[in-house]
Amino acid sequence: KKINKPIRIHLVHFNFNKHINAKNSESLIKSVSKINDLKFKNINISTVFKTNFECNARKIRYFELEKYSNQINANYIFTAHHFDDQIETLIMQYENNSDWISSIGIREHYNKIYRPMLEITKSDIINYAKLNKLKWFEDNTNLDIRYKRNKVRKKLLSNYYDKKLINRLLKLNKESILSMEKFNILYQKLVKSLTYEKDNILYIRKDFINYFKDENMKLFLVKIIEMKFSLRDNMSRHYWKSMKTFF
Repeated sequence: KKINKPIRIHLVHFNFNKHINAKNSESLIKSVSKINDLKFKNINISTVFKTNFECNARKIRYFELEKYSNQINANYIFTAHHFDDQIETLIMQYENNSDWISSIGIREHYNKIYRPMLEITKSDIINYAKLNKLKWFEDNTNLDIRYKRNKVRKKLLSNYYDKKLINRLLKLNKESILSMEKFNILYQKLVKSLTYEKDNILYIRKDFINYFKDENMKLFLVKIIEMKFSLRDNMSRHYWKSMKTFF
């Protein structure tokens, strides 16, 4: 995204204290921010997750980023997700038999969040860092195959997945992005005629299901809830399937 006015950059670091280099990483980013006269915010997370660490940790990160961005009145949140992250995500969604929405994978832009490095591979990033003599610390938990993403990453490194499958997932990714664009156009066209508010209650016309079927029904309802009440979707797949019985 092109930004025409001067900007003030804040570096935000999350320390879950899960690996041996956690404190070193924190100190490194703090020093980089000081050298470059950038604001630095470290967020220590002491919560212990009994299950699904990756998912819960991700929710906490985005919750804290949103909260901090509101505190400092920030217009943008940039994350460093790269192409390899996208491939891993698409494979995990494929193995979970997820719907077409999940084939979008990691979105390049969503609300205030931008991911400008999604088309850059991890090897390109490492080569750039070496060429420019940049310092970084490895997170040894990335080798822990108790986490699903790490299992997929290890399989990718050993060429476990056929290149045809990866290319097919990338094609589905592009098709899903186009489908989402079409949904957003239809949503903007119909949302006012299908909903109205009265006495702080949001009403949705029952015939909205004629325009938004299956996964699009979920998209419509999630977007309405998020726009009107600033609430994120945390419902299970089973919940959304059962929701169809109400219409």
